[in-house]
Amino acid sequence: MPVWAISIRQEFGNQPIKTGFNYTMNIDADVTKTTKISFGINGTEQLNSAPTVSTGRLFELVHYASPILPLTFSNGQGGDYVWGDVFQSGTSRTNVSQLFTQLSIEQELSFIPGT
Repeated sequence: MPVWAISIRQEFGNQPIKTGFNYTMNIDADVTKTTKISFGINGTEQLNSAPTVSTGRLFELVHYASPILPLTFSNGQGGDYVWGDVFQSGTSRTNVSQLFTQLSIEQELSFIPGT
């Protein structure tokens, strides 16, 4: 008898947004008196939305940036501002699909001594 399960999840807040669902299907069948076949599918579909600036880049900008005053180095080059990279860089959207399958055959070998 087939068994289906689907769960839907969605996460909000100031963190990156993750939306998706998980699915599971299992089918077991007795093919003969001594043979059993099982088939299973597990998977996930997920949409991720996050800032385009990586965490590593944010820590790098903290070293070079002044959040309120224009920053100029001794060589005349200007510094970066964290505000623009964080709040005005847009978002990156990625889709993640995963599918896992399993097929098993169980055979009873009663004609072999010791099994």
